[in-house]
Amino acid sequence: MKKASLKTLKILLPLALGIFLIYISYTQFTENQINEIKSYSIDANYSWIVLGVILAFLSHLSRAWRWNYMLKAIGHYRFSY
Repeated sequence: MKKASLKTLKILLPLALGIFLIYISYTQFTENQINEIKSYSIDANYSWIVLGVILAFLSHLSRAWRWNYMLKAIGHYRFSY
């Protein structure tokens, strides 16, 4: 029972802290700043965002592939394609 409550606490505490910090940050904005952020979001070129997400995914994929080579060399390779 203690392990389950500790696991729940490890999840809920950082989540609550994150929500609290976002709330504190959001309350610091004025109405004019919020409208400016909304207009920037509407006018954004989302093709650059999609390109960035794809490149980030490929970066993580290549890192994982490289780690698999290193783990295979020392005998800890568990995954196969």
